[in-house]
Amino acid sequence: MELEIKHLTNYLPYKLQFLMASEHESNDPNIDELKSIDIGLKMVNFGWGNAKTLTEIKPLLRSLSNLSNVINVNGEDFIPVNELNLLIDEFGNAKPTIVIIDGFGGFYFEWYARSKNAARRSVPFNFYEKLFEWHFDVFSLIKNGLATELL
Repeated sequence: MELEIKHLTNYLPYKLQFLMASEHESNDPNIDELKSIDIGLKMVNFGWGNAKTLTEIKPLLRSLSNLSNVINVNGEDFIPVNELNLLIDEFGNAKPTIVIIDGFGGFYFEWYARSKNAARRSVPFNFYEKLFEWHFDVFSLIKNGLATELL
């Protein structure tokens, strides 16, 4: 598996940060914020002429195992799975259980209400938008050595 533009585009509006691959093990790495993507050249731009190829970067992403842990985004502490449940269960009746399924190209999600015997349903698109906004790794990039885990 290689890092591809399609793995990064959904994060573009959410100030995704990167380490340079050469600094991955450094004690004081430079962290850059994604500004734009050049699809034709397959490069990412960090501003001021600082463009890199996909092999030169590692996005900073959160592991899906952190969905039930407190995270901080833009100075706000919260537990992501609680916020995601609200997207699914806007009226508070379903008491959803979110199921993470590890597929060939990454993860996908389903949910069911109250009982494991209930029909599973797809999560709404805004569920995935939140995962991208909070920089969760839905493409298994960390597992494949193509991203660095954001702690």
